Amino acid sequence: MHFERDHLIFKALVALDEVHNQAGEAPMEPSHAVRFVLAWLYSISDGDRGIYDDFYRNMREPFAEAFSREGAAYRRSTYLRSCMGGIARSVGHRDFSPGFFLSLRQARLPKAERMLLRADRVPVADDSPTPSLEGESPISS
Repeated sequence: MHFERDHLIFKALVALDEVHNQAGEAPMEPSHAVRFVLAWLYSISDGDRGIYDDFYRNMREPFAEAFSREGAAYRRSTYLRSCMGGIARSVGHRDFSPGFFLSLRQARLPKAERMLLRADRVPVADDSPTPSLEGESPISS
């Protein structure tokens, strides 16, 4: 199986988005997979290691000086998201619109749910018209 470089970069950024989501709630110890993703992205980057070190440090940081657990979670989440932008930029990604971060989040969804998000690709079992998703949320909370 052969993947294009940009596709692999996107998958690695999806993995970091998953870490951002998990570590946003509470500090976490990095798995070997997270270490590998950071190392691989750094190996193809423009060579500035600082932002990778910041991501690694902030995902583990309890921010004990914060006034509340929620304050610490907000701070960690904000730092990690900022680091993700720097990491993406260091590997050549230039689109940082809200849609970019939404695409990372959507890529983590099960395939069936991702397909429902694409109105033009709603899976249909027969030749009946494609059901409309207008006004409905394709993802149950």
